[in-house]
Amino acid sequence: MKKIKRLFTAAVLFAVAAVTMTSCLGSSDDSSIDPQTYASWLSLMSGSYYGDPGTKNENKLYFYNDTVKENGTIWYNDSITDVTASLTTRDSLLVISGVPGRVLAKGIEGDDALKKAIEEAATPVIKAKVVIYAIQTPYAYYSVYPYDVEYPALTYGGQTHKVTVKMLGSTNGIFFNTTKNVTSFNLYAGAVYVDGSLYKTIWDGTTSSSDYAKKSRNAALAIFLSK
Repeated sequence: MKKIKRLFTAAVLFAVAAVTMTSCLGSSDDSSIDPQTYASWLSLMSGSYYGDPGTKNENKLYFYNDTVKENGTIWYNDSITDVTASLTTRDSLLVISGVPGRVLAKGIEGDDALKKAIEEAATPVIKAKVVIYAIQTPYAYYSVYPYDVEYPALTYGGQTHKVTVKMLGSTNGIFFNTTKNVTSFNLYAGAVYVDGSLYKTIWDGTTSSSDYAKKSRNAALAIFLSK
């Protein structure tokens, strides 16, 4: 994998605002944008994002990886390039594919069996609601309200459990109305629930603790998509 210096940190800072443990789904009614303009921009944003492999418009998911070190620093990040996504105008639903479990599980500490089970499980589909809140041509700014990622029957430690990776929301995204229609946003894996009960907190969205920077990096997935 390609190692990316510091880019990921900037992406995390871009979307760190407005993160909470409870997602409140919105609609275009929450926006001051007139309905016709809203619909026009949602149409521009909608469709499939496959990227252009081998170019600057290639779809990428950046994630912090503190196991990669060089010259004594851990400011390195891994990237994945086989991410795809689609956004529908009917319900403003964003569907993201190709995010491996090992990325969602990277912030889990102290339970290697659970972490390995998520890493080896079938690659999940991540869904989120998108709500545009501002337009400054050629940009549209939007909020992302992710749904939780569920593993209904995950076997580890000799038992089968329902495991849920709770995603933090909302986060902010930006859409560039250019030739390639590029969009970027962050997702955060906030906590893991086992059989309906909180089991591990990865990051609760607060910035008050002394180690919040590390926690937020461990939770964050920075996604860049292009049509």
